[in-house]
Formats: sequence, structure tokens, C-alpha cells
Amino acid sequence: LVLTIGGATEYADYSSGNGTKNLSFSYTVQAGDLDSDGIAVNSNVDLNGGSLTFVGTNGADNCNLVLSVPSTSSIKIDTVGANVFGVSAPSNATYLLAMPMTFIVVMDEAVVVTGTPRLTLTIGATTRYANYLSGSGGTTLFFRYNVVGSDTDVNGITVTPTIDLNLGTITDLAGNTATLNFTAPNTTAVLVDGNTPYVTAVTPPANGSYLAGTNLDFVFTFSEPVT
Repeated sequence: LVLTIGGATEYADYSSGNGTKNLSFSYTVQAGDLDSDGIAVNSNVDLNGGSLTFVGTNGADNCNLVLSVPSTSSIKIDTVGANVFGVSAPSNATYLLAMPMTFIVVMDEAVVVTGTPRLTLTIGATTRYANYLSGSGGTTLFFRYNVVGSDTDVNGITVTPTIDLNLGTITDLAGNTATLNFTAPNTTAVLVDGNTPYVTAVTPPANGSYLAGTNLDFVFTFSEPVT
């Protein structure tokens, strides 16, 4: 049987049924096969050097090779996993202690994520990880890392150009494993200074009515002693 899978011609070969009314033909799906709108079956049997005969009134005679083609629009094939279309880094800035750094991974088809895959970062000389945050079921995945006090990078962080599954999985909706490599984004201006003090609280003056000549004192509390 002549099949069209995607734009390729394939063949389902005769496998069993000789001497009966029901013949079986089989095609084994190959890596790379892809048909998202349903395979097609040609309306003629290709004898391929073989024969289909029946016993008629005058002895053996050839069978009619024209088929009544079945509906195959819902028989779909997907052996091709999703690919990373692109990765966006956080905005160019200096990220301080506890500030979030969000990375956006765009896939070329919807994927399902399990566990906590992660992006491997180098901040200064230290390896850090931006962990998967959300996006399963769609094409856009979010990963996040929060700066810690020892992080310092004055010439730009780097991103390892592959997703670390970290015992998790990323598959397309058909169950094919995604390809995890990508082109690393430009992060030369994504700087980190986890040691920079920052304001943790502001305490205003006490409630009340203040007369001329009295002070309104505001207390700024920093993350560490400052000069």
C-alpha cells in the first residue's frame, strides 16, 4: 500500500492473510516521520513484483487493485521532538542581593515539563542555576535565579547553551524528548553585585501634628552597615 506521510512516500508491505479474504499490510514508523494533518493512502495497490489473484470461472485471475480509500485524517505521526527556538536573558542591569533574574525559553512547539529542569549560569567564577518556574503545556518556559550575597560579576554573567534536565523531563505533547541545546543569549551587560547594600525598610515619623521648627525624621534600614 502506498502511503503519504507528511510529504514523503512510504509503503505498508503485505504481511499476512494469503488464502483468505482479509490481508494485512504493515508500516513501521521511522525516526523523522512527521504528519500533523493525517496520513494518506493511495487508491491503488502497488504489486511491487508480487501478485493478487483469485480463482474465477476460468481459473486464476487477477484481482481488482483499486481501493475504497479509508479516512485517515485522524491518523497522525510525530517522531520529531521540540527544539529551543530562542532564549532571552534578563534585562541589562546590575542585579543586587535577593533580586530575581528571569530567563525566558521559547520552544518551537508546546511542551510538557516535569521536575525542575534548570539553566546553568556562571556568575563570576561560581556556577549557579536558574530553576524552571512555569510554562508547562505551552511554548514559553520561565526560569528564575535569585541573587545571593556572595554573587559578584562585573563583566557579565554567562549561560551554558543547553538545558540541564536535573532529573526532570521536557517532551512535546506526543511524548518525544525535546532537543535542549540553544544559542546562548548576550549577557555581557547583565551584571551582579550581591554585596551592594539596599534599603530593607523605611520608618516614617510617628503619627501626629508637627509644629514649626520640629523635625520629621525618617529612618532608612539597610541590608548592612553603610557609610
